[in-house]
Order: sequence, then structure tokens, then C-alpha cells
Amino acid sequence: MLGAELLNRRVAASSLPSEALLELFVPGHPSRRISLHGGLYRLGRDSRLEVWLDHPAVSKRHALLEQIGSDWLLRDDGSTNGLYWRGQRISQLLLRDGDAVRFGPATEPGLPELVFQRRPQPRLPTLFRVAAATAAAVASAGMLLLGFSVVLMPVRGSLAPVRGPVALYDRLNRPLSSADSSEHRENKALSNYPRVLIEALLASEDNRFWWHPGVDPIGTGRALVTNLLGGR
Repeated sequence: MLGAELLNRRVAASSLPSEALLELFVPGHPSRRISLHGGLYRLGRDSRLEVWLDHPAVSKRHALLEQIGSDWLLRDDGSTNGLYWRGQRISQLLLRDGDAVRFGPATEPGLPELVFQRRPQPRLPTLFRVAAATAAAVASAGMLLLGFSVVLMPVRGSLAPVRGPVALYDRLNRPLSSADSSEHRENKALSNYPRVLIEALLASEDNRFWWHPGVDPIGTGRALVTNLLGGR
């Protein structure tokens, strides 16, 4: 019957994190409350133990309290008067909230007693950790997608690394002249220039021939001013 009770306690154990407390009632002494933080606790009359109970009915090393996973197991450590739970002597007990265990038979009054308590911890830290983990996962997924987009769809500043001249043609396949593509070219022969341009140049030189006695002071001065203004 006791084994079935222990099994039911394991199945019914809550998965939520909780704080374990041990409240001690020793006749002639005020009650004490001890917070359990894991590991092994020795209970007895010896003052060097983790849980000291100053009572003659308690053996020097009466019991052991050990954390197993998220549960706490109380077991007899070869005591004289034993451990009693619900009026029955036990060798070990998987504690749950509200369990009261006496250090001796229930028929004997004035014996020490311990009460085990579990207090659920606030769920806010757990929710915060879950939210932080979710945000980190979403951020990692976003960075991964961004990396794939950079690799698969590269973005460049121009269509070609080297830019050259651009030639435009009309629908008759004739090149279109533009300001960028036009170049100044000198004709190799005088006959390649228009006749009107040649006559205009000769007329200009003829008209200015009588302005000076062989040296053009106006043209020379204009050239000098131009060179000075140009920094030459």
C-alpha cells in the first residue's frame, strides 16, 4: 500500500518549479522554517548536522532528506523511534506539500514533528526566458534569410564594372551625334573646308591688314591679357 502511494506521488508531482520548505515543531522550542536548496540534509540530535532537533526522542542521526530530481525523499537513518506518517512507521517517503512526519509513534505525545511545504515560484521569470528565447530565434532566422538574399541576389552599383562609349542609332541604322561622342577633327587639306569659310577668313585678314604696320597691337594685347588672366 505504501509503495502504491509513493508511485501516485511521483505521478501527481507538479512540473512547475517550486520552493521547498521544512517547518520543524519541537516541544519546548519555537517553530523553525528551513528553506531547502538541494543536496542532502541530515536530521538528528547532533548539533553538527544540517537540521538539528534538540529532543531526547530524536536519535543523534535520525533521518536523511535528499533531493531527487524535483522531489524530496525522506528516509530513516537507523533511528531508535523511527519515522511515522499517517500513523504508520515508514522507512522512506517521497514528500509532497502538506506532509507531516513525526519522530516517533503517534501514540506518544510531545514528540517532534516536521511539515513539508512547496510554494510555487512566480512564473514571470519563466515567461521572460521563453520570450527572450523566442525573440532570439526570430532574430537568428531573420539574419539567416538576409544572408541568403545577399548571396543569391547580389546588388551592384552599376550594370557593368567598365563603362565605355555609347553609340546611338536611329531606325535607319544611322549613328546619332551627341555632345559626349562628338570630337574635334582637323581636315588634312584646305580643299576640305567650305569655300565660304575660306573666303570669310581671307576677308577678315585683308580688312585688318591696314590696321597695323606689320604687328597687330590689338591682337597681341588681347592675347597677353588672356594669358595673364589664365595664369600663364
